[in-house]
Amino acid sequence: DYSATARCGWSGVYRDVKDDNVWQQYIDNDRLLNEPLLNDFESSLWVAGSINTARIYPRSVSYENGAWCQVAADLSSEWIGSAVDRRRFRVDLAGWRVVPGLDHHVLKVAASWGGAWGDRFVQGGYTVGGYDDLAGGNPPGLQSAMTLRGYQGNVQSGDRGARVALSYRFPVWERYRSFSSRSVLYLTQVMGEVFFETASAWDHDMVESREWYQAMGAEVNIGSVWFSNIDLAPGIGFSWMPDDFEKNVEDPGSGDGDWAVYFSLKSTVNF
Repeated sequence: DYSATARCGWSGVYRDVKDDNVWQQYIDNDRLLNEPLLNDFESSLWVAGSINTARIYPRSVSYENGAWCQVAADLSSEWIGSAVDRRRFRVDLAGWRVVPGLDHHVLKVAASWGGAWGDRFVQGGYTVGGYDDLAGGNPPGLQSAMTLRGYQGNVQSGDRGARVALSYRFPVWERYRSFSSRSVLYLTQVMGEVFFETASAWDHDMVESREWYQAMGAEVNIGSVWFSNIDLAPGIGFSWMPDDFEKNVEDPGSGDGDWAVYFSLKSTVNF
């Protein structure tokens, strides 16, 4: 009924910015705070742990009736070969509850918070938006992105970040059969999700509060098993972004909002 993990290790990544002008455009329209870009080697000692009390049943579309918590931290310092001196911390929480009277219909609430202390540089903090292309190579459990479905990466950045999400997950159609006895593909079910997400990133010494961005929409996934043991659920989603901005980083956008279509790939029973 529960599982727990604990991990630790050392990681290193060499950050080489090919074109400073690209990131300067983000800084100029207030997506990134005006901090230096790191062109050097970054390494850290990290530790991460998690506990999961949620349950999975044969026809679940989501974890059910339980909670999950993950905590991670790292330390970067010159004495372990890093060009920066920084500490980071991130905690992620999620809870699931089955809707009474509806099998495998699940309400989920999730929250994340992260902080960074020490040397400040653009790639060293937290970002808001899609899966970021700015600060990749982070240790396990310390991903920098506070993800919002439909947004491009790096809408905001700062040394603090937070995210809250609500969703309703439900089965749409059950199949549980292959196309033929020789088929490499076994379809399980079609599942849907309706969601609302909001996130923000800021610096701890900012005088004024920063805007929280939102995303809301729906996603449909097709559960499948490939080659008898590869569990995949490709899907498509539609996200309404009320605080949308133009895709061109030189234009911060009108703020009138916009729709986005995105694709996802996850396991059949997922977080």
